[in-house]
Formats: sequence, C-alpha cells, structure tokens
Amino acid sequence: MNILDRLSLLKHRLKDSFENEGQKSYSQFGEDIIIATIFYLLKKKSITYLDIGANFPKHFSNTFYFYKKGNKGICIEPDIELFNYYRKIRPRDTVYNIGVGMNDIDEEKEFYFYKDERKGLNTFSQERVLENETTNPVKAEKTSVTLRNINKIIRENFKAPPDLLSIDIEGLDFDVLKTLDFSCNAPLVVCCELTILAEGNHVIEHTALKDLLLSNGYFQYANTFINGIFVHNTCEAAVRKINNWY
Repeated sequence: MNILDRLSLLKHRLKDSFENEGQKSYSQFGEDIIIATIFYLLKKKSITYLDIGANFPKHFSNTFYFYKKGNKGICIEPDIELFNYYRKIRPRDTVYNIGVGMNDIDEEKEFYFYKDERKGLNTFSQERVLENETTNPVKAEKTSVTLRNINKIIRENFKAPPDLLSIDIEGLDFDVLKTLDFSCNAPLVVCCELTILAEGNHVIEHTALKDLLLSNGYFQYANTFINGIFVHNTCEAAVRKINNWY
C-alpha cells in the first residue's frame, strides 16, 4: 500500500477526529494532512509552529492548515513582497522579514528573488540560482537581508520548542539544521526538503540530511518524494499505533 492509499485509509478511520471528512490540503503534496494526523495521534489539540522559508501564506504552505484551525506561530520570509502579503493574510502569526543563518550573531547576506510565479525558487544559495538558470532564462534579482540563527529565533519567540518546524530554503535546509541545538530546541515534528538535484538533473534523496535527523533522535514517518516528515523518538509509541491499522 503506497503512502497516498495509506493516507486515504487513515483519513477515513480518523474522520470523527476532524471537523468534517475530506480535509483540504494547502501543502505541496499533502504534508499538512499527514502532520495533522501525527498531532491527532499525540492528542495535541493546539500546536505552535516555526515556518522557515514560509513563501506564500496559503499556496503550498505546510502551516496554513494549522493557522485556519486557530493556531499561531512564527514565519520567516525574506522576500519583502511575500512578507507584506503574510501580514495581511495571516495577522495572528508573527512574521519576520529575515533569513536564517548559521552564525550566532546577526549578519547580512545577498538574497536572490524572483518577481513572478517563480518565487518558490527564492534562495540565499548562489549555486541554486545558477541551477535554476540552466532550465529557465529568467534571472533572479538580489537584495541584502539580515540572517538570524535558528536557536536565537526559538529562544526569543517560544517558551518551549515549536511543535512543528517546517523548513524549505532551497538548498540550505541541511546547513541550518546542522546548527539547531537539538538538546533544548528539538521540535516534535520536522518537515524538510529531503531531495537534492544530482548530475543530469536527477532528483535524489539528501541522505546526509536524513542521517542528521535520525542521529538527533527522530524517525522518518513519511516521505512525499520532495519532503520528508520526521517525528521525535519520544513520540514514537503514540504515533506507531497507526501500524495496527494496516
């Protein structure tokens, strides 16, 4: 049984836990519904989230589903246009017009962005920009944006680690997650981009990123091809109950 069939079956069995059957997903590949299932199994009725590389406030968002349920969190979006859009569409969230860096102190870095529908490719990675230009002649514009350490963001905005960390920063997920202090800032659930572009434009699994999370107390709950969803080992007993249904 593939993941989509499993998810369909799970939604049917858990229909009484949702407001109604057939929940609308706002994520790229249904990640928000999978994550909602995890929090249901953990009996968490409200959650906090940190959305890094938030991009559009609704479209392809891993956190808008939870926002609509009355939750709120911290969203990091370096594109000023998207930042302003976020504040209009999701006023309950706290949104920062910054990026996330690897150093302990704030610093400035060039940010590459697009003014059309390609905003999903915005990035701090010059290498990723060059890769994009091999398939599309539209060149990215650039500006200077402040970078802040992920541990500082959590420390200044959360009383406890966020329940959900969603991160999608176009090629830099691994670099940022390497700096996360898992001993005190480990989220219950991490959703991250788990693929990289290999030679010949082949998409392959980012094994180093997966190993990083596995070695810091997580197990992989789902893979939607582009994104991986990881759950902290302290939640394993509750979440593994799903296996009894197949």
